[in-house]
Amino acid sequence: FVVVGRQAWQYKEVMSLIERSNDIFYLDYLPFNQLITLIRAARGVFFPSLYEGFGLPVLEAFICGAPVVTADASSTREIAGDAAMLVDPYDVRKIRDAFRKLEEPNNDQMHFEMTERGRARAALFTEDVVAANLDAMYQKVLAD
Repeated sequence: FVVVGRQAWQYKEVMSLIERSNDIFYLDYLPFNQLITLIRAARGVFFPSLYEGFGLPVLEAFICGAPVVTADASSTREIAGDAAMLVDPYDVRKIRDAFRKLEEPNNDQMHFEMTERGRARAALFTEDVVAANLDAMYQKVLAD
């Protein structure tokens, strides 16, 4: 299990747990190309964020073809749609169960389906699609 990200608010307890484990590796910062390589090789990406302004890590994982587990709250739910496993970010058991589900043997079909749904979902947020939607919204506002 690899944890990537800057240490933030209340990180000391989490770091203490990571340091006691031989199965969890922590990486503070990765250059973008290394992060993308890691995501592409991942069995899944977990992003149970409590607050997220947009949910870019979810889209990045979708584009890279990684199954995603993310919070059923904030913008990540909206970005993920039906393409990710959604969990209560405050419920450690639900997060654990999602992790176990991704790790079950012989679940290649589930991984394939999540990858396909993720890529389809990411296509809804391309630069051209977002620009067209934004333009349509401005046209509607200006017409009213």
